Amino acid sequence: MSDGEFHDVVKSVDLFFSNFKENMAVRVIVNQLPSWIVNRVSFYNFTKWVFPSTHRYFCSVYDKRGLFDIIFKHINDHKQTIDRENPRDFLGQ
Repeated sequence: MSDGEFHDVVKSVDLFFSNFKENMAVRVIVNQLPSWIVNRVSFYNFTKWVFPSTHRYFCSVYDKRGLFDIIFKHINDHKQTIDRENPRDFLGQ
């Protein structure tokens, strides 16, 4: 993992824990609303305005160079160098 990737992972984890209550409140609200409301751009803009730290957290996870992007990159790199003879290499099992 490069220094830039490590910095992005640390930023994502820090945003998650520093805004834990707000992130959970947004998830509860979103899970209680019907999908036709949640999927509207106006709802997205509203939550971005009301809960800016949650929006920053979601961007740090799902955007390009986000946490998911880094994790999937490392999984794909690992698939290229899989050692089926090594019992610690569980992705190949």
